[in-house]
Amino acid sequence: MRQFTLRFFVAVVAFTVGVMASLVWVFDYTSEPLENTLRPVYDSSREVNQAKQSASEEEYIVYSSVLADKRYESELYLIQDDAVDYFPLPDFDVISNLHLDTIYNYQNTNIYTLSLENRFAVNAKIRILSQREHGEIFRLFRQGKNGWKKINRIYPGARGTLALSRVGFNQDKTQALVRVTLFGETNCGKIAPDVCMDNNFLFLEKKDGRWIIKDRISSPAF
Repeated sequence: MRQFTLRFFVAVVAFTVGVMASLVWVFDYTSEPLENTLRPVYDSSREVNQAKQSASEEEYIVYSSVLADKRYESELYLIQDDAVDYFPLPDFDVISNLHLDTIYNYQNTNIYTLSLENRFAVNAKIRILSQREHGEIFRLFRQGKNGWKKINRIYPGARGTLALSRVGFNQDKTQALVRVTLFGETNCGKIAPDVCMDNNFLFLEKKDGRWIIKDRISSPAF
């Protein structure tokens, strides 16, 4: 009888310890911040690599067609190294013939950041700016005319810096949608003292193998 009681007592203690350990594990797991529990799934470096793999040559053809537009034409293009769009979308109803799948593809494509390479087909010099370089240029922007003198001395022929989104296409790749933001000295609205910005969504259509800008929507980025 005494041996049975001892075994029963040991079993109860073991069961109680097991339950308490389980409760501690559950509490610790559920109290962990959401971003920590997502770490095995969400990895920014993997997203960038994924975007690199999915970037098509057609995107660079669209970019090149945009850069050739007189609005952005320059002797030297200073282009930010990451292509993405985190900002709200405008009302696309004002653009006629824009397909819904073009908009959906734009939204889905811009989930991931593309690290741009110098694969632009333009008759001008291209410099891909790191985040540090762009931050330094923006700091010079804020110095007004003196800052612009320094920029022109360091980057002769540049009109400002360009930020590009990923390109959204319709299913048969006859339509394209891209956001282009020009931070420059002239022909743009002020966003800060001595800093100007020209920010537009461009709608392009492919005609006879060439991408043509058909419409644009001015859109604030901040």
